Amino acid sequence: MMLSTLSQITRCQRLLPKSINFRSTLQRSKKTLKSNRSYEISRDSSLGQRMTLLITPTIFTISVGAGTYYLAEEYKKRNTFAYFRKSTHATFPDVNLLTGIVAINASIFLLWQLANSGSAPRLATVLQRYMLSDVYGKSKVLSMLGSTYSHMSVLHIAANMYVLLSVARVTSDPYSFLHLYTTGGLVASLAGYFRAVLQPQYAGKSLGASGAILGLIGYTIAKFPEARFSVAFVDQIIPHSFSATTAFWCVVGFDTCGLLAGWRVFDHACHLGGIIYGYLTGSNK
Repeated sequence: MMLSTLSQITRCQRLLPKSINFRSTLQRSKKTLKSNRSYEISRDSSLGQRMTLLITPTIFTISVGAGTYYLAEEYKKRNTFAYFRKSTHATFPDVNLLTGIVAINASIFLLWQLANSGSAPRLATVLQRYMLSDVYGKSKVLSMLGSTYSHMSVLHIAANMYVLLSVARVTSDPYSFLHLYTTGGLVASLAGYFRAVLQPQYAGKSLGASGAILGLIGYTIAKFPEARFSVAFVDQIIPHSFSATTAFWCVVGFDTCGLLAGWRVFDHACHLGGIIYGYLTGSNK
């Protein structure tokens, strides 16, 4: 279609006056065709076309994961004594890092409240583009990372930040923690993208740190199988606990059921991607 359109423009060039700038006309036509081609793939496109949407997100996830892993390993090499000294104590990896992650989540939450009030329509447009992961959207790559720090409801952010602080002791250095949190969130988003491409009827926009936090939980289960878990907030009312293995299979079972049944309240593909990634990472260390 692009070649035929450009050939028609070229043929028309011979019939029109020389005063018209045909070079700029052709350049504008090429840019228009290129921009339209970038967003022509939709839920109604063929599976082969939809699969091409996964190429860039996959490369981005692998690149960021490899980069943060390299930083974590370099930190361990340069701070060997401090790393092993911290490994023998249940301490937070870095208070400033945790504070920063929570602050970013809280800030974006407040921006959502402002945008949803209707007083900042441009802000709403920006948030919807970069803070909601959507494989069919215009910013499918950056939104994978942005959505990991994005929450709209008070209950959602409160639960996620509570669990985040509960599993923050899983690593003893800030770079390993940042690697697990960031890569877990990206892998979770990528899993959601695969589901949206393979089953476009369930495609939708997603947000929240659940995938990244489940990555940390999966890592904790693999590294510390003797650890005990409980349901957030419920344990304050009904004291209880269960083994790490039970926690893993409960999460995997629940999200697998949600995936097969087509439940839409949670992004079950993201949850599965996050916890399986964390578990496999912890098992290999």
